[in-house]
Amino acid sequence: MNIQDIKESKNKNEYEKRIKKIADTLDERLSFLKNEKSKVEKSAIESYESKIRFLSDKRDKVALRLDEIKSTSQEKWNETYSSAHEEIKKISSEAEEAYVGMKNGFSYLFEKLK
Repeated sequence: MNIQDIKESKNKNEYEKRIKKIADTLDERLSFLKNEKSKVEKSAIESYESKIRFLSDKRDKVALRLDEIKSTSQEKWNETYSSAHEEIKKISSEAEEAYVGMKNGFSYLFEKLK
């Protein structure tokens, strides 16, 4: 899943599901990267861990937004939606770029050390 492809939806429940899917995808990706950490050379561990922390922070922000959206009343949804959608788009874009760059950047190690 390309998490940058967050579609707009004025329907609160549908939007919650989409954000939940982003959070779940980030969880899967973080698990993958944490499992692959053992294959990274010691000299690259600090950079690798820094990227994992960056992605974890983005995942936490998505989860926080999801909680806020869930607690938003239907009456307040339109007010919340605009700012939430822009923030989620930005977070998703940053997280996708970091993940792809990290996966591609370290893939030579993953393949080499299989």
